[in-house]
Amino acid sequence: MILCVTPNPAVDRTLVVHRFEKGSIFRTEETVVIAGGKGINVARTVQLLGGNATCAGFLAGYAGRFIADSAQNDGLAGAWTILEKRESRTCIILVDSETDQSTVINEVGPVLNKADWKQFEADILKASESAAIICFCGSLPPNSDLEIFTDILRQLLATGKRVWVDSSGDALKAATTVEGIAIKVNDEEASELLNQHIVDVDSAAKAAKALHERSSAPIVLTLGADGAIFANNDSLLHAVSPTVDVKNTVGSGDAFFAGLLVALEKGVSASDALRQATAAGTANALNVGMATFTMDEWQELAHNTLVRTLN
Repeated sequence: MILCVTPNPAVDRTLVVHRFEKGSIFRTEETVVIAGGKGINVARTVQLLGGNATCAGFLAGYAGRFIADSAQNDGLAGAWTILEKRESRTCIILVDSETDQSTVINEVGPVLNKADWKQFEADILKASESAAIICFCGSLPPNSDLEIFTDILRQLLATGKRVWVDSSGDALKAATTVEGIAIKVNDEEASELLNQHIVDVDSAAKAAKALHERSSAPIVLTLGADGAIFANNDSLLHAVSPTVDVKNTVGSGDAFFAGLLVALEKGVSASDALRQATAAGTANALNVGMATFTMDEWQELAHNTLVRTLN
């Protein structure tokens, strides 16, 4: 089982409109409302790819109840930490049907205190007992205690679990201080972490290798249409998928991550894991909704995804 932790879940409202521009009034062509947040997106794709996932994270208020019910209706198990007298966030995704460009507006989420984090710590450690891999995905809520966050990561590593983090900002920086934590980043996040520009595959490979030397754990660095880099003790790999007709890129990074984790849980090689992950991320972009691609689409993309070894 893969435990997918979303510290800051959301209600995701995707609104498809024609020729979106600011300052105007629109009627939607399509509306999709689902439980969102990176970890839930990952869990949904894990399930689509035939894996088993459990969702965890902070939930609060009416929005929190919707998130839990929606995830359950999607067949996802939950190990949630419930907050009192607050409200989980809602995020708006505007998709222009003419240009296929997306605009995302994210609320910040409920403010936490130390007691909330202590309960979360207990809930995560209990849920992790039956997990092969634990992934922490997305941002932390406001006022999060980074010391408790990194302590949770260390406790999970101490039990022999494989732990991955896909976050940003202070949470990502904190995670990179914990030796043994595997990291998934995009090029912008890696640039900020290392204070260097990533302009091509070669500079991305150097960045991934530098992050691996810092963490002593696998590093995956995604590059959008330019593919992804995988760095560990034995391999420095680059994968790129075929060109497709992109409908919506939102959630493709999460689909990539799910494909990677499902492959790693099965024990496949780093090369095959990177190939399957890249194909999942690309397949997700074929449709407006997240995790709505078919296995045939994914398998065809995986078959045509190229993986090469870098020097």
